[in-house]
Amino acid sequence: MAGPFADGIPEFRVLRASPEAMSDQPAVIMVAQAAYHLEELLPLAAALERHGEPSIIVAPVPTSRVLSRWRPANKRHQELLAVSPNPSGPVLSQQQLARARALVVLNDWGTTASLVKKMKTQSVPTFAWVEGVQDFADLDTGKQRKAYRSVDHVFCLGQYDYQALAGTSRTVVGSERLRALWFENPTSVQSDRLLVNLNFTYGVGEQHRGPWLKSVQKSMQAADWKYVISQHVADKSLVAPWRKSSDSSSVLLAGTPLFVTRFSTLGYEALVRGIPMIYHNPHGEQVPTFADPRGAFAIAESVEELIRALKADLPTRTKVRQQAEEFLNHHLHLVNDGSPAEHVADRICAVLVS
Repeated sequence: MAGPFADGIPEFRVLRASPEAMSDQPAVIMVAQAAYHLEELLPLAAALERHGEPSIIVAPVPTSRVLSRWRPANKRHQELLAVSPNPSGPVLSQQQLARARALVVLNDWGTTASLVKKMKTQSVPTFAWVEGVQDFADLDTGKQRKAYRSVDHVFCLGQYDYQALAGTSRTVVGSERLRALWFENPTSVQSDRLLVNLNFTYGVGEQHRGPWLKSVQKSMQAADWKYVISQHVADKSLVAPWRKSSDSSSVLLAGTPLFVTRFSTLGYEALVRGIPMIYHNPHGEQVPTFADPRGAFAIAESVEELIRALKADLPTRTKVRQQAEEFLNHHLHLVNDGSPAEHVADRICAVLVS
């Protein structure tokens, strides 16, 4: 389906809007591209409205292509609609787009790049809220995305992002979703199967997917561990149905005794939940996010190292959190100084009234 806008801007469906915004009053437009984005944007919408700023949350509609229902973009879109306040909302109109007060995205490349460019030509302030772990320097992506460098201002998860984005206008705010998990009591272990995160996606490291998974399976057998696989919606592996779960990764994380992953935001989520974690990197990922664990988790770069890590005594969830504090405080803003969404709204409103 062709979008209604020029300049390569896709069609957007309105998932949630202030009443004033639906009457074509100027509004802050926010773009959600995944289900977990709403955990940041819904609180932000509420915070903006407390400041008297109407808002619209939209989602780009995947273009219609052959076998589109099985494509990753469509699967992510369906997951997003399943948790949206108004999954059958109207299409964003030309008038609403033209009257945008500001634009907020969670990434500023790919699908949203044309929209960011359009807003800047209209002198509309543009903001990006870092969506999770990121290969800011494109060390492993094989691309030149220049992540979070096209918007006017970036909201960072912590000091790690802030340092990586030197040269941009930026503020450390944290994450609504991850901060909420940090201040919850840890869940108890509910399974005897450890969780394996399979997420070689969007052309990044996909050549390593098969060997990585085989090394995990070999190690599990040697260490006598049962396991279940959480497969990212965009991962194209053919996994035996009895090996993977249809439950969400967050649900599986909550009850697992141990977590094995490659580069993924789930690494942050595991640690704030207090889940023991092994970062398995036999394929030599260069992105440095998990290269310095600061005592928070184990690193395995071979089958032998993974087997040793799997056989180690498991710390309690409380102990994991204690051991992970230095790492987490570097990567995430977890200080109890108010809602991240409120901090974001304050900054946006300050720009709009200046």
